[in-house]
Amino acid sequence: MQMSMKKLRYYFRVLVLVSLLSGCESGWQGETDNPQTLLIYMAGNNNLSSYAYMNYSDLNGGYIPKWCQPGKGDVLLVYMHTADTLPRLVRLFENNKGHVSSELIREYPDQNSLDPKVMKQVLTEAAESYPAQENGLILWSHGSGWLPRGYYDDPSDFESQAGASCASTAEAFPPLSEDPYRDWFKSMGPDSKIEVDIQDLEQALPIHYDYIIFDACLMGGVEVAYQLRNKADYIIASVAEILAQGFPYRKIVSPLLASGSADLERVASIFFDHYDSQTGSYRAATIALVQTAPLEALADAVKTVFANHREELANFDRRRVQGFYRNKRSFFFDLEDFIRQLATDAEYAAFETALADCVLYEAATESFLMDYSYGFEIRTHCGLSTYIPAAGENYLQDFYRTLDWNDRVQLVVSENE
Repeated sequence: MQMSMKKLRYYFRVLVLVSLLSGCESGWQGETDNPQTLLIYMAGNNNLSSYAYMNYSDLNGGYIPKWCQPGKGDVLLVYMHTADTLPRLVRLFENNKGHVSSELIREYPDQNSLDPKVMKQVLTEAAESYPAQENGLILWSHGSGWLPRGYYDDPSDFESQAGASCASTAEAFPPLSEDPYRDWFKSMGPDSKIEVDIQDLEQALPIHYDYIIFDACLMGGVEVAYQLRNKADYIIASVAEILAQGFPYRKIVSPLLASGSADLERVASIFFDHYDSQTGSYRAATIALVQTAPLEALADAVKTVFANHREELANFDRRRVQGFYRNKRSFFFDLEDFIRQLATDAEYAAFETALADCVLYEAATESFLMDYSYGFEIRTHCGLSTYIPAAGENYLQDFYRTLDWNDRVQLVVSENE
């Protein structure tokens, strides 16, 4: 049974108050040979606020690093912004009595926590105040993949303004407000007024992270990974939506911080096993661990396929490819399934080799919300999704041409190219 929003807020406030009072004795430290800093950035000033409280509570029930001087040991930071509280940056640690304590580092004025300038300010403050040899970031909020800001909510509005032929667009893209499952997921909706696209996110990240984990929907695209290739060594993300309960925080901090270096494959498998063990509509998950350094070789292989099959691309029916979307938001398809249907045997073999170097772990349930008309079966899942262009998406394709991935592989090209 889920707690009411009022009870969750009360529990959170009591937990923080008790933690602050418990404190720790000066000089008691938890130094490590490989200091790590993990920041969980929870932008929950939207319809996900209750889930932010749940995840914060769950986090406090798991592994918490011992207190240490900045730069001397592992540090767990949480930036939390909900609909009824001012944003704050806190540090969680285990005090010398074995209890979880919370140190309030800073309370901010009310702000848009997904404004790139705000994000950069908070992330910079955390990085400078708590330097580490290994830095990790969990981005927690709504997500809409590589799409431009606002597009996921109402594509027809953007396309009609771009002059596309949109006579049936309203029918093609049903309003998200009519989706009975819309509050189940961390994907954009009409009441989530704040968004950040991946180009802004790239600019907002002030340091190079060892890993970034997206607790947000639809962020497992090759476009996302490639845009952030110089900002993180590893990325964990889902090609489909993520249920609003998100990652099981009680279980994932230990493999991230307790063993001296983050065990990212373990974190991804914990996420999948958590949802794979559910029943009914709650048994729905896709996840992958992607290494960013080999993405250049993957881009080479993909670019060759696109260059050699330009005519097939022009007439390609994307409905043949495994999709990872509901509500007819058909912008996320399985990369491997797409390339398999275009490439020659030799081209596909080169692609497979490059893909295996990038995707170190992937898992998916056999279906996603199949008890609802917009659900889908998952017959294949490589761990990375891709856009496949189609007629009537003029605005979207103009935006897609600005992405690093498209600049590299030339999927969407202008008519004179």
